[in-house]
Amino acid sequence: MAQRTSAADGFTLLEMMIVMACLSVMALIAIPAVTFEADEMVWPYRYLAAQAEAIRNSESTEMEDEEGYAGACISFDEKGYIPQAGTIHFEKDDIIMELGGGRLVFRKGASHP
Repeated sequence: MAQRTSAADGFTLLEMMIVMACLSVMALIAIPAVTFEADEMVWPYRYLAAQAEAIRNSESTEMEDEEGYAGACISFDEKGYIPQAGTIHFEKDDIIMELGGGRLVFRKGASHP
């Protein structure tokens, strides 16, 4: 007698297409939620690079703020500390520079007057 294969041995093309459609919809929803504006990401990288340079060289370093977000410039001492705290306002979000180690805190969805 010949063996018969049942229809329950695998997934049908329709089932696979439904799963792919669901995954596509979830990806379309999730991807914009985790992306950042370009100017919001370049500035922290430049900040951290200047801070790392001050620590590596054990000397004071200044970061020129070419975009004008933080004012004139930000200075770091030989330990990477900043002398003054501040807040950088972007279109939708804020970046807060804390005293001491110069940590950056990101505040999403901040409202500006």
